Amino acid sequence: MLMAWASTYAALSSCHNPGCKNSPPARERPKMNTNHPCTFHYPQRPHHRPPAWVKEGSLFHLRFRATATQAPPLTHPRLAPDLIVAAKRYHILGHWWCKLFLVMPDHIHAMLAFPQAPGMSAIVANWKRGTARFQQVRWQENYFDHRIRHARESFETWEYIRQNPVAKGLCVAKDDWLWWWSALTPMR
Repeated sequence: MLMAWASTYAALSSCHNPGCKNSPPARERPKMNTNHPCTFHYPQRPHHRPPAWVKEGSLFHLRFRATATQAPPLTHPRLAPDLIVAAKRYHILGHWWCKLFLVMPDHIHAMLAFPQAPGMSAIVANWKRGTARFQQVRWQENYFDHRIRHARESFETWEYIRQNPVAKGLCVAKDDWLWWWSALTPMR
């Protein structure tokens, strides 16, 4: 498996346009982009499928973005509470474990852990599908995910997420921001 990844990485670091001096043999080329020099479509990686060695229940930092056409903003007083309730519901039902869930005007940050089956991709897709249907949120197709590897990174990610509204000038102090929830502070 590692060798296949290494050869794919090596292939991606050269040009894939026929006739270019940096071009590998045709059988190794991904799809062509019409603009040359040295531009092409990268092969897609499996969508948000953590490697098999990642332990079940590992914590991930995720970010879901709304489309540019999303109206009202996710922080609208009638929408934000519904999104938080939807996140709590998934937590209560055991679809994910929610360490932190924070709503921004055009995106959501979350620190979540997932069971192996059905897995992160399916769970996130179902949650986004449900909120699109019931709360009329228009989500971008994909999302960002990063596995949190140790306690220090978990703390730093928590602080980064909680400070995000302050950094964007939406409030003065992180405790002024209304639109967040954590399973660690369930009375919130």
